[in-house]
Amino acid sequence: MLVCVKRSLGVIAGLLVGATGALGAGGCGSDRGGAPSVGDSTASSGQARVTSIAAGDGFSCAVVEPSHLKCWGAGATAVRTRNSLGALAANTERLCGLELDSRRAQCWTVVLREDEDNVVVSHPQTIGGTWRALSVGPGIVCGVSLTKSVVCNAFGETGIPITRQVIDKGAESVAAGFPTCWSGHGGVSCDDGTRPIRKPASLISGDGAYKCALVAGGAVRCWGNQRQRSSTAALRGIRTISVAGEFACALAASSDAMCWGLNDFGVLGDGTVPAAGGESRNPRVIADWTFRSISVGADGHVCAITIDRRAACWGNNGQGQLGDGSFTNRGEPVFVSVLE
Repeated sequence: MLVCVKRSLGVIAGLLVGATGALGAGGCGSDRGGAPSVGDSTASSGQARVTSIAAGDGFSCAVVEPSHLKCWGAGATAVRTRNSLGALAANTERLCGLELDSRRAQCWTVVLREDEDNVVVSHPQTIGGTWRALSVGPGIVCGVSLTKSVVCNAFGETGIPITRQVIDKGAESVAAGFPTCWSGHGGVSCDDGTRPIRKPASLISGDGAYKCALVAGGAVRCWGNQRQRSSTAALRGIRTISVAGEFACALAASSDAMCWGLNDFGVLGDGTVPAAGGESRNPRVIADWTFRSISVGADGHVCAITIDRRAACWGNNGQGQLGDGSFTNRGEPVFVSVLE
């Protein structure tokens, strides 16, 4: 069953997890441009502490203590669940979360109509099985099971899984997309028959042809886009990566964030918002911010969790997905005021 909701001007957030509660309107805070030090607790002292975050297509969601899910941007008001969620994953038209207790996956379809006024959101669909990791791509959700098997579910227009395929075993991470690839002790393999990396890889990310993986020593190896292929050769000590479309971000062991690729909407986070886009082959460090985790959205925005567990986003803000109470694109991080 599908429901339609009206997108109102401003950012709307709902209290979604851990309670039966009705959806509440999130307050829209003041415009918070600039990049304050995350060590300065006065910069966003009222924001709830965040444990997980995901950037989707026109929307963003975060799990906040104590295990509540809040979303903002297009379609956020129609997503709800009574189960406590841990890790989140999102992409074009879909949000998924892992239930903390059961390790099952719940997924919602979030579709902005062409007139950009009505949003169609499905009721949650439970993905069978128990999972250690999830990845959401266009029209597909893949996971690594507790037995390290890669399993993918394709979705129809109703948001209901229509096909299910067990691809491989022995995986640590999976990146759902075209192609779908997975990483493990044997390297990286893809469902188009290619093997881009033939040495152990611990993490993989990317929803299309351009993908990146972590290999020994925290090095990053990317493939699928000739002009960006050599951009990450110097990276070392990286602990996590997030890739969508033709741009990517990484977190170093120092908790510094860096982004590279296309710079549409200022998504590289270095303070620039080029009128005609632009790109950077070399990773650009986001100055004065340190993060615990990071998530790249398919629409050109990024959300991350700071060291003191605050949510911050930057890039495309056309649907209010940055959560700062505006629709202005941001070339550097701003705190998510709807969580205050």
